[in-house]
Amino acid sequence: EMEAETTPVGGGAGPPDSVSSAPAGEAGASHAVEIDAEQVSEPARPAEDQVTELPEPTRSQTEIIRLVLEAMEERGVNQTFICGRLALSPVYFSMWLKEKQMPARKKSLYASACEMWVGDEAFSIRNASLTDTNPAQVPSLGRPTSGGGLRARGR
Repeated sequence: EMEAETTPVGGGAGPPDSVSSAPAGEAGASHAVEIDAEQVSEPARPAEDQVTELPEPTRSQTEIIRLVLEAMEERGVNQTFICGRLALSPVYFSMWLKEKQMPARKKSLYASACEMWVGDEAFSIRNASLTDTNPAQVPSLGRPTSGGGLRARGR
């Protein structure tokens, strides 16, 4: 019975005898597939900075905006940088910062992304669908440079 769980899932790619050894276990077989699928998806968990879904923001938008503006100043970054880093649209990010009308879902996702970035400078989002943003609207940042974009410093 343990063998059903360890056989590879793939439409009978496993040894045929392990499949036929459970004639009454039609449900058991599909259950093993479910367990297997879960086990397969575990190691493929994204790295710390690659979330697959943004949590609900824990602070108010006004509070997060204050923290974002503070962090931008401290970290010496601009709105374009944040948009590229968090897969946000500069137009919507600007609207979000000014608390203008925008779709509720996008507003919440932008707040969440910004809140995560405020808490962790290294946080980044590479998949624009996480922020409900058209990837074409996300600014591309070349390679991040430690000099904040001023590559010729100290030469």
